[in-house]
Amino acid sequence: MGSLSELFGLAVGDAGFWVGHSVYQLPVTVQRYRGGAESLVLCYLYERASGISFYSEKPVLLEVRVSQKKVAEKTGLSLWSVSQAVNSLEADKCIRVERVRDTETGQVELNVYLLLHSTTAEPLKSSPRLFGVCHQNADRPYITAPKETLKVLTQLQSGVRAVYLAALSLASLRQSLSFVVTREDWKTQTLLGKNAFNRGLKECTKRGLVKYKRQTLTVNDPVTRKPSTKSRREIVKHDGPDVKWRFSLDAITADQWQRVAEKLLHRDFTVNASGWTHTRPDDFCPFCKEARSFTMNFAQSQWKCHHCDARGRMFQLVQRVLRETQAQRVREYITAVLAPEIETADTRPAVLAGSVSDI
Repeated sequence: MGSLSELFGLAVGDAGFWVGHSVYQLPVTVQRYRGGAESLVLCYLYERASGISFYSEKPVLLEVRVSQKKVAEKTGLSLWSVSQAVNSLEADKCIRVERVRDTETGQVELNVYLLLHSTTAEPLKSSPRLFGVCHQNADRPYITAPKETLKVLTQLQSGVRAVYLAALSLASLRQSLSFVVTREDWKTQTLLGKNAFNRGLKECTKRGLVKYKRQTLTVNDPVTRKPSTKSRREIVKHDGPDVKWRFSLDAITADQWQRVAEKLLHRDFTVNASGWTHTRPDDFCPFCKEARSFTMNFAQSQWKCHHCDARGRMFQLVQRVLRETQAQRVREYITAVLAPEIETADTRPAVLAGSVSDI
């Protein structure tokens, strides 16, 4: 039998991504738990939900019926850890739980888990013969991962798990298994401190799950621990359903990036003949706070600090200053600043948004 991606037919946004793998989707909210027991339980429930949704006969509330003992077996967690994780996920409105008790003993026999939309907290519905629990329920952005990653996640410590989940999330956002990302932006996604992130990255690299060199992150096949088969990128569907983002970030002009930067950093900038901004006494770096060190090139969508050596593209600058892990909200901020131009662009043919070169 073929893989889920072949059997189910990938959603438009996942076409060409993790080719040849059985995959499932889970919400990016899994990252808030820093690789803890909650994230592992949530991964297991969404992996189970993927098959349940596809094989359902009609659209109904998506229920995962399983005992806590079974969850413990599949995740490698203790019953106590599973119980605490379930309570935490229920309190955070990630799931809704109905506990079915034995009529004679009164003990809980199994739990019925309802998966909830990460924004509305409404129960998700099944999608007969359609792949993608998150995609079909418009719960975006989401993570697309091979089913084999569940077994891998059970073998990792929490910090390492957080680093790996962040890598999968970044790959899903960019619809690519190899892309450029700064170490700081990757760490921001994990919600870990510097030392914990470095240990997690070292372990992920040692296990062959990822390769990171010269700011290029490659997410490997979780089974072979080598680069997976790649295909052409398709339109990204991991963005929020209500974002009116109609043009590529590469289409933003130098003047527009300057307006975004001035709004973001609350000061004006002057561009010199080289294309880079002047380093005046008040042009301090927003990260190391050093004066006369921070400069930007709006035409090239680049920025850098000569003191702390931080650098990147303009999109990354907005993301880091806002301390926002979700690219959707970064785009919303840029959209708000450039509202008149975007309204005009809305009348043009839509083009690919969120490509690897954009971010």
